[in-house]
Amino acid sequence: MKQTPKRLFLGLTLLLITALVVSLWSELHTPRQAANVVFKTITGEQIRLSELRGRPVLINFWASTCAYCLEEMPHLAEFYRQQKTKTMQIIGVAMPYDMPSRVVQLSRQLQLPYPVAIDPDATVTTAFGNIRYTPTSILINSNGYIIDTITGQIDLDQLRKLINQQSEF
Repeated sequence: MKQTPKRLFLGLTLLLITALVVSLWSELHTPRQAANVVFKTITGEQIRLSELRGRPVLINFWASTCAYCLEEMPHLAEFYRQQKTKTMQIIGVAMPYDMPSRVVQLSRQLQLPYPVAIDPDATVTTAFGNIRYTPTSILINSNGYIIDTITGQIDLDQLRKLINQQSEF
């Protein structure tokens, strides 16, 4: 059977599109290593992400002007407190445009039991894909791989299920 140039072009185009779709799907569904950032907390502590290996980490990006964030934070605090063995670490990260004094004030007012970091030079927000929307949370497994990015408020029941489904946890 003789191939016409049009059929050959169509076949090559379909092959290329299929290869691109497979590549994109694979990239989107393959966990990627989290950047080894250093969080600078409001208490002056520096926490290197690599030091938290061996347990899952939830990084919660928030802003003092975000009503959804302020609504979510007490629930995250309770979730954190409920972990009797502290098998999971939560780190709150205030957006670069937030005033550090406001971040400290809110953290104390909400009695957040987990570390809260400031990111004035946008190092952390940039390392996780230029976070722009709040709340955004990044779930990292115990091996240091990003397994989920959640934009919007977290459904804590779904978070528990996701953690329980992960064999790496």
